[in-house]
Amino acid sequence: MVNFEWYRTFKTIYECNSISEASKKLFLTQPGVSKHLSALEAQIGKKLFIRTARKILPTEYGKFLYTQISASVATLQKAETHFSKTGNKHCPSIVVGCQYDYFKTNLLAYLPELDMYLTFHFGTADELAQWLENGKTHLSIGTEKYNTFPHTFTPLNNEKLILVASNNLNIPKEFLLKKIDYKKIEKWLTEQNWFAFDNELPFLNRFWEYHFKNRPQIMARIVFPSFSDIIKTMKKIDGLCVMPLYACKQALDNEEIKLAIPNIELLEDKLFCANKSNSENLYEIRLLKEKLGFPL
Repeated sequence: MVNFEWYRTFKTIYECNSISEASKKLFLTQPGVSKHLSALEAQIGKKLFIRTARKILPTEYGKFLYTQISASVATLQKAETHFSKTGNKHCPSIVVGCQYDYFKTNLLAYLPELDMYLTFHFGTADELAQWLENGKTHLSIGTEKYNTFPHTFTPLNNEKLILVASNNLNIPKEFLLKKIDYKKIEKWLTEQNWFAFDNELPFLNRFWEYHFKNRPQIMARIVFPSFSDIIKTMKKIDGLCVMPLYACKQALDNEEIKLAIPNIELLEDKLFCANKSNSENLYEIRLLKEKLGFPL
């Protein structure tokens, strides 16, 4: 395969009609430019230029080749500029990891205002942590803190975790009273269908430990990495789920699901924005935080 740099050099020589001028434009030495040209001519088996006393002139095949590749090379150069460090100052690019429901509820509305190239990856807490560590994402939004590498954690806000139920699920009336019998509630909860965002049940575990001081002996019947899909399922199959309020508020307001035990104390979960402290994308990270109104 022909090296892209050879085509770039050929295009520049063609447009400058001079190896010395092309070398200045490409920030290469004249021998380096001549080496690229010789390699390209050897690869395609054709002479591309004729040298005269004052300038270098394209052969007929050189003219043909320029016509074929000039637009493509220009397009690649433009893309390279956008994604280079210099280009990023004008239109930065960044990769963000978060849960899909958080994106839909809290970030989607900002997209028209963000003059940036954005890529989003949606996943579980473990996936978000792994992606940040291996460089797949530059910025992560979630509830987990970890110490594998030096990180910067910016507290965003506290999210309430809500125990919700299918509308048709029959909840004992005694659970609706102000005085709550936690032992009876725990026993009843273990007998129900459960839906979860993740097989490790992070939200359910925190809810259970907070209220019952132990770990739940529960296996989720259906696991979806999307709370909106869980809510759709709960309208067809009776069951329970612990989820952040932002993910279910609209469904509660629309009476698509209900609070399982209205008088039980709500648990709050801390939400963080995380990035590597030594990230090469600190400029882009700060810019995105500013545009989203996140603390710096």
